[in-house]
Amino acid sequence: MIKNLIKKYFINKFKISKVDKVEEVNEVDKTNEVDEIQEIIEDRKENNNKLIRINPRYKIYTDTVKILSHPENSQLDNKLSPNSACNVTALQIAMSLDCSITDDELFILCNSKEIAERVKKKYPKDWSWIKNFFTRNCANEVWVVLEEVCKYIIGNDYCKIIHNLSVQKIIDEINMGYAVVVNGKFTHSGHFVTIVGYDLNKGCYIVNDPFGDWNTKYKVKKFLNLEYSIEKLKIRNIREKNKESFLSNMAILVHSDRRIPAK
Repeated sequence: MIKNLIKKYFINKFKISKVDKVEEVNEVDKTNEVDEIQEIIEDRKENNNKLIRINPRYKIYTDTVKILSHPENSQLDNKLSPNSACNVTALQIAMSLDCSITDDELFILCNSKEIAERVKKKYPKDWSWIKNFFTRNCANEVWVVLEEVCKYIIGNDYCKIIHNLSVQKIIDEINMGYAVVVNGKFTHSGHFVTIVGYDLNKGCYIVNDPFGDWNTKYKVKKFLNLEYSIEKLKIRNIREKNKESFLSNMAILVHSDRRIPAK
């Protein structure tokens, strides 16, 4: 079943040579997007910094506002575990411009034998507690499992968990054309969302939230391009334990077009 799912993962950019080895994905025809972006930046300057779309990865691209084209996705549509699927849904959103895969399929992969074997081999010292999540069919709640699933699909070099998230890192990722999967105190038990842009004029991140609009305490079920205050979403600093924080300093970087390795 898992091998059949792999066939669906990549849009036209990727062709799988062997379905059981994602590492054998053929190389992508890498165009020089930097030159294209630079040309449109010059056009933007001539047009008095109007909001324009620079390429398929962006809806808006200016010096102070950048919004990626990632579509919305609601975890509430997840057929397998809608109440605890924010993690796989946020990951699906981050991959959506380059990979054709659903959050249900990601959930299946997270709890699959293939991923369990990879995680066990990579984290033998932690396997004693991680295996319990596989037993209960909720391995998607483990950070390293999410990372391993992402690497399984797009390659080891293009997905990474970082432990030093910062506002500047988020901005840098958006500037390169990549969304960032983060976790924070949006709900009592914590919640994953996907940051797909920023607006420095308003001082906010642009977020695709799988559960709805956090600004309304999730009463409004709107999922696309929500404005979440950068000031309110303070990132935890392990050196300042007494400081109030909202976002975890952990995040998942997803470079699903395989253009730039995740670092």
